Amino acid sequence: MNLILYSLPSEEVRKSLAKMCMMIHTTVEEKSSEFFDKLRRKVYTTPKSYLDLIHLYTSSLEIKREEQMKNKRRLALGLKKL
Repeated sequence: MNLILYSLPSEEVRKSLAKMCMMIHTTVEEKSSEFFDKLRRKVYTTPKSYLDLIHLYTSSLEIKREEQMKNKRRLALGLKKL
């Protein structure tokens, strides 16, 4: 997981991702409060939920990078054959 985060293009991107994750987490907290007000049901956000969000992002990033590399190899092979 850490390898993926360190292979991001720049420190600016890393900081933006941290802000995005924080914003998502705090928005969920706010919406869970609204949910409780309307339906009287609790939804909890925990530090584990935040870590799960980061893990989901890194997993998705790895999958997309693999797809991109596969397409790049396919394109290179097609160009070589031409």
